[in-house]
Amino acid sequence: LDRFFAAAKFQLRAAVSSSGRLDGSIWQYNLEWVRDQALIALALAMCGEDALARTMFARLLSEFVSDEGATMDSSRFRPWEESEFDQNGVLLFALGSYLDWTGDRDLVEENWKKIELAADFPLRPEFRHGPSGLLSNRREFWERHGAHGILPGMELAHQLYVAMGLRAAGRMAGLLGRPNKAAAWTGAAAALREAMLK
Repeated sequence: LDRFFAAAKFQLRAAVSSSGRLDGSIWQYNLEWVRDQALIALALAMCGEDALARTMFARLLSEFVSDEGATMDSSRFRPWEESEFDQNGVLLFALGSYLDWTGDRDLVEENWKKIELAADFPLRPEFRHGPSGLLSNRREFWERHGAHGILPGMELAHQLYVAMGLRAAGRMAGLLGRPNKAAAWTGAAAALREAMLK
């Protein structure tokens, strides 16, 4: 385990620039994904690289979350129907875990507006499949979309990660004295989890 930990610690640190940039693929896309970046930032925090993890999270929140709350994938924003809103969930879950590991409330406070946008985005009415309560869009987890013949539907990964992210966002809101958001996001996470499992 020590060997694996050491490999992760040094290789992750070597792959991320001091500005928080990271090529998101072994295929040399030279592009970035919020999902990948957020989990790598969390791994860096777990390895004791708090400063670089903070830089990555600050960059993701300021540059990779739109004013509507959509997240970037492959270094671009998509039409709302093709948003990878599982990334919103991954970002919120990773940020909540980062807060647990580091106690860095300042990062969350400084970026609260973007956190709110990222949490609220998947809950927009246009993403809701009324009969089931599940989230629906035209993008599946392996990134195929309308051009590949994907029709609007429900993707399990989107439900799972958004539920996880909303739960983390609700917990962060509670810690920072925002009870209304805490209740709304925690309730939405529980409802989505229930719809997903049943």
